[in-house]
Amino acid sequence: MAESSFSIRPDIQRAIDAAYPDGVIDWIFDVDGYALESRLLQLRTLFRGIDLARLMFEDPAWCCRVSGRSHVDPDDEDSWGTAPIEGFDRPYDRFFLGLTDPPFEAVTDDIDYTEDGNEMRVEGIAFIGLTVVVSAVAPFAAIQPGTYEESEGGHTLPALGVSIFHEDGRPVDMYEYFREFHGDEAVTAVKTLRGEITAVLEAEGLSVIHDGELQNPVPSLERGEDLLPTGWPPDAPAIVRDAFFFVML
Repeated sequence: MAESSFSIRPDIQRAIDAAYPDGVIDWIFDVDGYALESRLLQLRTLFRGIDLARLMFEDPAWCCRVSGRSHVDPDDEDSWGTAPIEGFDRPYDRFFLGLTDPPFEAVTDDIDYTEDGNEMRVEGIAFIGLTVVVSAVAPFAAIQPGTYEESEGGHTLPALGVSIFHEDGRPVDMYEYFREFHGDEAVTAVKTLRGEITAVLEAEGLSVIHDGELQNPVPSLERGEDLLPTGWPPDAPAIVRDAFFFVML
């Protein structure tokens, strides 16, 4: 008999059962903050050693609650927050590694507003690359293609999940998006980068959960009432992504 398309990897199921013995995703369990910080620093160093891309964004899990910031400057140790950690809002570190070759960049022209409410045009640069998230719940990570924009007005936040949609609401295949605007070379470069990032993560003992696996339903699991829904409708069954990469309301 063919394996169900919704089957869950045994190692993922074991981690879910261990993290949520009551079958409810609720961010109430002990986390070794010092170990997470050490892992973050190690990953930062390793990601910076990848020649193909630049580490453009880094957002530690604990910054939301401890430092009160939604963005942490990778070069400013004072902005990282402190440990141990108690009940932070998002149990995963988030990174974006972007391709730095000019053919894979695009100039953007957006509209922003001054403090007085006047409209102004802001130029920036959009990069293509990969969002990497590393869970604090269990030693798992996910890698997803995406974009990141830097401008005079600030920067965008790398997304976990689809962030670009067709007019009819269908999600855009990001590799096809890269191909349309930057050619086949961009797709090849991003996939090569994915391989290098995967090698780094696996060498650090982290198992990568692939895109399709993140969407698999977990019948044994329920979302806690304080979790931000990751799908539609909001009361849809919990999925693997909810277990390791959720956001608290």
